[in-house]
Parts: sequence; structure tokens; C-alpha cells
Amino acid sequence: MLTWFSNLPIRSKLYAAFGPVLVGTIALGAFSVRQLASVNTTSAEISEQWLPAVERAASIKLALTEFRVVAFLHVVAQSDNAKTDVERQLAERRSVIDAAVTRYAQGAVLPADSLMVQRTRAMIATYVQGWDQVQALSRQRLNAEAGNALATGLQPKFIAASSAVDELTAFNRAGSTAATDHAK
Repeated sequence: MLTWFSNLPIRSKLYAAFGPVLVGTIALGAFSVRQLASVNTTSAEISEQWLPAVERAASIKLALTEFRVVAFLHVVAQSDNAKTDVERQLAERRSVIDAAVTRYAQGAVLPADSLMVQRTRAMIATYVQGWDQVQALSRQRLNAEAGNALATGLQPKFIAASSAVDELTAFNRAGSTAATDHAK
């Protein structure tokens, strides 16, 4: 039945045995290189676009939270000098927030991301501008009223601004996940 194979020279038998293995190895190598190129493209997209955006959103959130903490320090400060020092810190925090939002906006590439940045910027501006009323009460040493304005008037604005930043983070997380899923 396989007498024709038995009659082949050893060289032909080796070609017949190892030829398909060699072809399979070459095909597997080509497939692997193609898949690695896809993984490389996806990891570059994640590391160059989505991950930095999450980091920039986190820096906005941190600056916003620091502003809130320093604002509380103004209400509890006892002396005019302490209040003046806190006001300087608040001005610095405002600059940090503005810089963080600007950095994020510069890295936004998708239209949806740009719209979310505009919304976030508006929410943060509403929150930070709301501080002026609380600061006026605190400067007049109406600490109970300032604390109440901080808790009732400014708290919802902080939550709205913070939520807008969280939406930026979620948007970038979803983009990263979509890029990962696309590579699979």
C-alpha cells in the first residue's frame, strides 16, 4: 500500500516528513508577527492616548479636592493673617485647577472628549466662583453662616464638578477597554 513511499530515497522522505512542519512553522510565525503588530498598535494607543488622559483627569480631581480642603481651612481660620494665607493658597489651587484642565483639553482628540472637557470646565468654574460668597462670610467672621454656605451651597457644586471629572475618567477607561477589545 505504501510501497511507493518505501521506495523513495531518504532525502524525499525527510522532505515529506519535515516539509509540512516547516510550512506550518512559517505560517505560525507570520500569524504571530501580524498579531503582535496589532497588540503593539493597541498598546501604543492606550499608552499614548487613554492612559495619559486618565492621569490628567486624576490631576484635575486632586486639585479640585485640594481646593475644597483649603476652602474649609479658611472658614475655620481664627485670625486675619491666617485667612490671608489661606486665600493665597486658594489662589494657587485655582491656578493648579486651571492648568490641569488646560492640560487635559490640549490632549483631547475626540469631539466627545472635547465636549466633556468644556462641560467639566464650566462645572468647575461654577464651583470655584461659588467660593467668593463663602469667603466673604468667612472674612466677616460669620463662620457658622460660612460653614452652612459651604455645606449647602458649595457642596452640590463640588459634587457636580467632581462628577464631571469622574465622567472624563470613565470615558477614557471605556476608550482603553474598547481599544483592548479591538485587539482581541
